[in-house]
Amino acid sequence: MAEIKFHSQTFQTWFHETGNRLAAQDELLAHLHTSLRQQQHDLVAARTEVHTSADNLHQAMQHTFSSMKGEISHEMSTALSTQMDRFEALLSKKHRSE
Repeated sequence: MAEIKFHSQTFQTWFHETGNRLAAQDELLAHLHTSLRQQQHDLVAARTEVHTSADNLHQAMQHTFSSMKGEISHEMSTALSTQMDRFEALLSKKHRSE
């Protein structure tokens, strides 16, 4: 009978320790799950921010290049007009001197 009580006590201790270990693992898994959810949330936020920043940069670059194109076109048109005026003046001057 003493041996049965001893084995019973041993099994009870073993089951109690196993239960405690499983509870600790459940707590750890819950903590990991919470941590994973937070990291997923952070990743989505970072991804959204990167895409938003990229879109904003793209729009800013398009606006800048469009402005530069307009300025260059204006400068070239002005320079060409000035050169044509000079050329016409030279032709007119040469034509009068002949």
